[in-house]
Amino acid sequence: MRAVTLGPDRREKTLETNVKAIELRELWRRYKSDGDPRARERLVVAYSPLVKYVAGRMASGLPAHVEEADLISYGLGGLISAIERFDLTREIKFETYAITRIRGAPDPQVLVDQSELRELWRRYKNDGDPRARERLVVAYSPLVKYVAGRTAAGLPPHVEEADLVSYGLVGLISAIERFDPSREIKFETYAITRIKGAIIDELRSIDWVPRSVRARAREIERANTKLEHRLQRSPTDEEVAAELNLTVSDFHESLLTISHSSVAALDE
Repeated sequence: MRAVTLGPDRREKTLETNVKAIELRELWRRYKSDGDPRARERLVVAYSPLVKYVAGRMASGLPAHVEEADLISYGLGGLISAIERFDLTREIKFETYAITRIRGAPDPQVLVDQSELRELWRRYKNDGDPRARERLVVAYSPLVKYVAGRTAAGLPPHVEEADLVSYGLVGLISAIERFDPSREIKFETYAITRIKGAIIDELRSIDWVPRSVRARAREIERANTKLEHRLQRSPTDEEVAAELNLTVSDFHESLLTISHSSVAALDE
């Protein structure tokens, strides 16, 4: 893991990116030299801890009803802009450059109505206006919060909704870039599928299940196999629980925890 040093804060704080330094360099090369959109998406996820950091500091000075997950949605628009506009030849750290743009992301109170949305779609799809795309990301960011919230409800408590928002924003960006406004389908319907897919893909790519849960799952599997051989039939819950020296209640609770840790269940 590569430590990210946050320049503007006098009290230096380090965060962890999702990829190693050598991988980051390769991602930057693929995006800046080859224009690889997938590399850009990976850069957004890798540097998303910067957004979480800035959002957390800003949230501490705002009213309680302003949620950190909302600030992360808006700040990710600034991160996307920073990644696209950053010049690798400049003698400035990307983190320093990015934090400035994250802090200056569009005001969350500036909402757009349907006529403005249509104009933003026109400017982006017809003129390729990157500023219009940034505004579309902010305008539709509540979709990401909605999907992230529903997904988080089926995951263990240590998986933070703010991280799911970061993953989901990648899906929203992809949806905006690939959506055809002339199609007879609502953008919201199209986007939610891609947002959910991006979150699930990222969860699958990282080791997010606690070691204790993995260990308990292996113990249950070994006990079940052992009892099947001994009894020549499928064991009952009571028999497996006894083999593990657990109460039936604790055994059922373990099964529930394991089921919540299965990404496959999120596809349902």
